[in-house]
Amino acid sequence: MGVRRQRLTLPERKGFHRHWFNDTPGRIDQAIEAGYTPIIDESSLDEEGRGTAVTARVGVAASGDVLMAHAMEIPINFYDEDQREKQKPIDEFDAELRRGTVDPERGNAAVTSEDRGKVYGKTSSIKS
Repeated sequence: MGVRRQRLTLPERKGFHRHWFNDTPGRIDQAIEAGYTPIIDESSLDEEGRGTAVTARVGVAASGDVLMAHAMEIPINFYDEDQREKQKPIDEFDAELRRGTVDPERGNAAVTSEDRGKVYGKTSSIKS
């Protein structure tokens, strides 16, 4: 008591990225489709090597029931590849900003030549 500790820490496993997934509709299936596998509690293994998945109570679900999170892992090379793919549109948008041309399809108005090189922000009107 009185000591800070992280409740949802997982021991590291070399060559894997570990993550907690909330058990909301479709979320665990999405994780499995993405290549994640459940982490099995080693102390629960039976003679045939079957065990219980590591889970934790993390809150209250929309239904009012207990919200559970499932500990899952994915090989680090798959995780790194996914992260690179997620970063690509961010890098493209950053490059557009640096060039001064923002794609209007992203919901932003195209930058005009008059705007190029200028920085805009909120202005305040302070009255003295």
